[in-house]
Amino acid sequence: MAREAKKGFTRSINHMLGPRAVVVWGFLENPGMVAAVTQSSKALIDAMLSKVKWDQCKLFVEYGPGVGTFCPHILDRLPADGALLVIATTP
Repeated sequence: MAREAKKGFTRSINHMLGPRAVVVWGFLENPGMVAAVTQSSKALIDAMLSKVKWDQCKLFVEYGPGVGTFCPHILDRLPADGALLVIATTP
């Protein structure tokens, strides 16, 4: 019975949090592998990606994308002949 209650609780949390649930559960299971327990803000994303020379970028590698918060912003900036390689560190 306790196992079923835990599954129900987990499903409820996942439903409420959506993609953020991946980050929260990842942090709880392995805190050393999760850089933050909240998604990055648009201001942080813009600040980090402003350093890239996009006109010269042919390949952008993102290691540990979490729930993919940066991916659409990277793809928006990549030139038409550029590529994004995302390496997930968790299932």
